[in-house]
Amino acid sequence: MTTDQLINLLVADLNPVDRGRISRALILAMVVGAATTFGVMFLLLGPRPETFGGENSSFLVTKLLFAAGVVATAAVFLPQIARPGADGRNFLVIVSLPFIAIAALASMALGSAHWSTWRDLVVGNTWLACLFTIPLLAIMPFLALVWALRTGAPTALTRAGAAGGLVAGGFSAMACSLPCLDHSFPAIAVWYGLTIGICAIVGARLGPRLLRW
Repeated sequence: MTTDQLINLLVADLNPVDRGRISRALILAMVVGAATTFGVMFLLLGPRPETFGGENSSFLVTKLLFAAGVVATAAVFLPQIARPGADGRNFLVIVSLPFIAIAALASMALGSAHWSTWRDLVVGNTWLACLFTIPLLAIMPFLALVWALRTGAPTALTRAGAAGGLVAGGFSAMACSLPCLDHSFPAIAVWYGLTIGICAIVGARLGPRLLRW
C-alpha cells in the first residue's frame, strides 16, 4: 500500500466536527437537572401560601437573583471548560461576583442592626433545612452536567467539577427558596452561600474522578 492509498483510507470516513454538540448536551443537562430539582421540591414541600406575600416577596427575589447569578456566571464557562486544553481564565473572579454581592447586602444589614440581634439575623428560620436540602437536591443536576461535560473531554477536571457543582447548587438553591421563609440578608448569605459553596467544593473533588477520560 502506498502512502497516498493509506491517507485516502484514513480520511474515507472523515466527517465534519459537530461544534454544537457540547453546547446542546450542556443545555439538555441543565434543563433536565433544573426540572428534576424543582419537581422533587414541589412534590416534597411545594411553595407555602405566604411565600409570595408581604415582606417575604423581597427576600424571595433576593434568593432567586443570587442563585440565578451563581448559575449564570458558572454556566457561561461550561462550554469552554468542557473542551480539552481550556484554562477557564477569570473563572474564579466571575463566579465570585454573586457571593460578593450577597455578602455586601448582608454586611449592610448587620451594620444597620444592633449587635444583639445579629444571631437571629444570621441563623434564620430554616437554616438546618437549607444545610441538608440544597446539597441533596443538587445531586441530580450535577450528575446530568457530568454526563454533558464528558462529551467534550475536559482536561481542567477540578475546575469543570467546580463549575458543575456551582450550577447544580444554584438550581437547588432556587428550588429551595420557594418554601424557605428566611427574612434576612445575612441568613441568605450564610446558608445559601455556604451550601452552594459546599456543592462547588464537592464538585471540584469529584471532577478528577468522574470526568477523567
